[in-house]
Amino acid sequence: MESHFKDALKNGAVLEIECISAITHSSNNLRGEWLFFAREVLNGRVVRSALCSYRKTDPRVIKTAQGVASLAANLGATVASIPFVEGKVVVCEVSFPEASAEDGDN
Repeated sequence: MESHFKDALKNGAVLEIECISAITHSSNNLRGEWLFFAREVLNGRVVRSALCSYRKTDPRVIKTAQGVASLAANLGATVASIPFVEGKVVVCEVSFPEASAEDGDN
């Protein structure tokens, strides 16, 4: 499912991270619950599509701040903020390097 989500981002969707459960501290880890959304305009309407788990239609819930940062980077985020308060949503900058002509020749 990440590939379809990443394709939406490459085609101009906005990457959003929403905190759905406020953080708690566990040793040196920050735990909570976060969802990722691709916000885009389709047929004149704003649509927010949640990143879903592989083989499931349920939204993929990320449970650590480290997991949020890792997934955001994997999705092309160049700058990511992590909301720590339930209900807060942040927008992340994404960028995808252009493939060079040589990349297709191998």
